[in-house]
Amino acid sequence: MHKSHATSKRNYEIVKALVEFQINNGMRISELLAIKANNINIENKTLEIDGKINWVTDAETGAFGVKETTKTSKSYRTFGLTTHSINLLKTLMLEN
Repeated sequence: MHKSHATSKRNYEIVKALVEFQINNGMRISELLAIKANNINIENKTLEIDGKINWVTDAETGAFGVKETTKTSKSYRTFGLTTHSINLLKTLMLEN
């Protein structure tokens, strides 16, 4: 079964926004995928990085992809966001 043009275009736009956000903000993909709404402060234009996704199966829940602490203590950080980065995050959050 082939994906529709609309689905392919949507997937392209999501990947484009993910990569652009990652490059603009110097983040590992595992950190980017671990962002939750409570990590984002739109009013103050900040983002808190407090974890990463580890691609393992959780023994208790069976879920694949578990949020864990960051790679190093220096990886835990809060940084400022541009208006463009905030808009990318909003797009990504609305699409998922």
